[in-house]
Amino acid sequence: MSIKEKITEFKDKIDMSLIINRIVKTANKYQELHNEWCHTKVTGWDFAPRDRIAIAQNALLRDFVNWIMEMDSELIDNIVECMEKQQRNGEMKYAYDFFIDMKENANYKKAFKAELINSVASELHEDWRKTRLNKDGSYEPRWKAIKDQNFIKRLNPNQLSSNYRMISNGFEIDIANSTYDQLSPDWQYENLEAAKVASDLVLQKKWDDEDFTQEQIGDKIHNEWLKRNTYAKGTALDVPFTELPEEEKVKDLSQYKLANTIANKMIMAEKEKSKQQSDDGVTM
Repeated sequence: MSIKEKITEFKDKIDMSLIINRIVKTANKYQELHNEWCHTKVTGWDFAPRDRIAIAQNALLRDFVNWIMEMDSELIDNIVECMEKQQRNGEMKYAYDFFIDMKENANYKKAFKAELINSVASELHEDWRKTRLNKDGSYEPRWKAIKDQNFIKRLNPNQLSSNYRMISNGFEIDIANSTYDQLSPDWQYENLEAAKVASDLVLQKKWDDEDFTQEQIGDKIHNEWLKRNTYAKGTALDVPFTELPEEEKVKDLSQYKLANTIANKMIMAEKEKSKQQSDDGVTM
């Protein structure tokens, strides 16, 4: 093993040690708060002491799960493997079980967020397609050059569907006659990034108890749009959200409303599914 490889291995061990140390500390803190909650006396209808502890517990879990959500699957697998080897003492056993539970929570949130983003992006594209809808139900074509080289490599010139065509220097896609999932990544990009911003705001409110004003929501959505669309610099749209024409404000806020509506539908569907499974379990 070279010196560079040894240094890398040593650094990885230190990083893993710091990660596991944080997991153990968080697990112990959660257990400490739980024990404190159990032993806190409630006087009459005064639940304030327990409420304060519950708020601290929720904040601890929220930050910890968000931290796990930032990890890739390989790192999580390495953490689990490393902790499994260190389960000899009770402290590590509790921390391991705690991490596994929180990992499942993080996986659920990742999957929910990914589905929400994809659904919002798809709806944004469908909303745009409606502007190209003809009276006979067809869509007025809108051909655009495909620039994503990895996507182009996967296209077979001899087996192109009707929404693709070859041109002298590459390929084009008819974005008006394509669903979001049929678009090339470069033509998914704008709706995907817009969906990420709106979905993040919605989930911060639902999961992290963040509270935003309409102006704050509009500011975030509009500022992120300006970052992505540099062509707008110096134009009438290159102004703070509050200075936009009312029509543009409505467009920005509608993205948040769309994400919130879809998220609520997903939550309701999950509740219905859970209730159905519970009912089925009772009748079996």
